[in-house]
Amino acid sequence: MFAVPQNAPTVPGPDFKPMMTSRLQLVGFVLFLLLGSWCLYEDTPMSNRGEWPHVVLRNWHEFGFFRLHGQLVYNIAGQGLPQSPQIYSGHRPFSLYPAYLVTWLSGSDNGLWFHLLLSLAIGVGVWQLLGRRPIGLLAALLIVFSPGYLRMTPLLDPLDVPVLLAIPFFCRVRELLSREKISIGAVGLAVGLAAIYALLNWTTLLAFAIVLAYLAAALPGRFHRVLLFGLICGVAGGAVLAVSLISKAGHSAAAVSSGQMAQWYNHYLF
Repeated sequence: MFAVPQNAPTVPGPDFKPMMTSRLQLVGFVLFLLLGSWCLYEDTPMSNRGEWPHVVLRNWHEFGFFRLHGQLVYNIAGQGLPQSPQIYSGHRPFSLYPAYLVTWLSGSDNGLWFHLLLSLAIGVGVWQLLGRRPIGLLAALLIVFSPGYLRMTPLLDPLDVPVLLAIPFFCRVRELLSREKISIGAVGLAVGLAAIYALLNWTTLLAFAIVLAYLAAALPGRFHRVLLFGLICGVAGGAVLAVSLISKAGHSAAAVSSGQMAQWYNHYLF
């Protein structure tokens, strides 16, 4: 009854293309993210910025980074420094080096500039991972304005910050592995990024696992590259983990009691 003739002309429909982010939207996103992050950071309790990582940064600024050998010296108000440093061995000092570099360049030790740059890097990374579409901007804002993010990043938690830095790291690696041809320079860059990132803390191993799982699913045609990059990450992460364990064992070389071993375990692997 309603049969369509076989020779009837067909009307081509418009090709569906996902809406991409305009330049104006991106600029507005960056400005809103920075302004919101600044307001929320200033509104966080001062107790969040009085934790031992901030004490370490202030000691580095006041007494000199190289004078304290870049160690996690947490003497409150610098008491007893530099003669009697109290060194926290529960984490790698590399986890605070990015924050110190930013605060040193900005001339301020309250961590605000590092928080703004970290939030911007994570926001842009999330937007890129979600296809550079407007929905990516919304997802990025939900992340950097979330209570959990604002609870952990202002205090410069040495476990969480290295994992969060995996987002911009991952974006760069995915771009390199997606290329049709990879030059020697690109391979060197990927190795360098993996080695530098792995130095931050042992929690980067978790980020490596997440990144490799995604790359294996997202780049099936580049599986051999993903496998090679996984080998690089495994070597870099394993070396850092081994050095960390040996270093911590050295700090507790005189400790033979089970109570001291339990303290070593809880401080590092809790």
